[in-house]
Parts: sequence; structure tokens; C-alpha cells
Amino acid sequence: MSYRRFRPLLTAVTALTLAGCAAGSKLSAPLTVVRTVPFAASAGVTNEVREECGLESNFAEHLRSALSSEYEVVVQAERIAPTTPGRTLSAKITQILAPGGGTYSGPKNFTVEGVLRDNGRVVGSFTAMREVINVPRPSSVAVGPNASNCGQLLQISKQISKDIAGWARTPTMNTKLGYKPF
Repeated sequence: MSYRRFRPLLTAVTALTLAGCAAGSKLSAPLTVVRTVPFAASAGVTNEVREECGLESNFAEHLRSALSSEYEVVVQAERIAPTTPGRTLSAKITQILAPGGGTYSGPKNFTVEGVLRDNGRVVGSFTAMREVINVPRPSSVAVGPNASNCGQLLQISKQISKDIAGWARTPTMNTKLGYKPF
């Protein structure tokens, strides 16, 4: 029996199999991210949220952790400049809504803008937003770590970080990430 007529099919199957294996692998180029993600001056953050939630450092840690699922090496730096060598991700929290009262004070959300550079050249940019919508019922009592403002903001932080990590694998310009309540 001749395998010549099956050769193109075998080649295609082998190529698809190898591509599938490569798609699941981590990117080998190191990625540098900031140790703290700052609030923009116009973000609207309250002193209570700034002081109690530690969102700047917690979000940076969630981001580092999520990016570690896509990159073999993720390094944190105190500061990233546009001229920082290698692949870098800079971000800032540009908007936040977190009225006091936990689950009883309505939705919580925040927005992050960021840029991915490769040796100073911008290779992608994003705006990410997530929101928690609370609908308290008269008979329900919200308790636990996720019932507070900080708990809900940290949930959002983890979700946005996962959105950014997925985008950072194949970045595009002016991408909108998240934009859906959970």
C-alpha cells in the first residue's frame, strides 16, 4: 500500500498537532511589570479605598500572578519608563467606583489602562473594566470577605488581571477588555 496519497494529510495533522502544543506553552521572553499600579489623579478613589484596600499593590500582584500563566518569567520593577529595555507592561487605574457599604451600596467597578512595549516600541494597548453588580434582597445578609468594598474590588482586580494576561499573549492596539459584570 502506498502512503504517498496520505502524505499531505499526515503533514497537515502533524502541523496542527505541533501548533496545538505550542499554543499551550508559555512565552519565553521575560516580561517586566510594575510593583505597584498607581491611581490616575482623576480616578476618583476615596481615601478609605486607598488606605484600606491596598489596591495599588494587590492589583500589581494579581497581575503578576495572572501573567505568570502566560510568560515563563515575570519580573516586578519599582518603575517602568518608555525606554526600559525588554518587554514591559505599564498600567494605571484610571477610574474607580466604590461607594461605602459593601454589597448594600450598589455596583463596584474600576478601569485600568495599559501599554505593552517591546524595547520601547509600543506593541499593544488596552482599556480594561470589570464591575460587580449587587442586588441585595430583603431576606439576604451579605457576610464574608467578598461582601466588603475591598473584597469586591479585589475580586474585580483578579478578573481584570486574567483579562490582561490573555490579551498580553497576542496584544493588539486600543483593545477593550472585560466590560462585563460578574
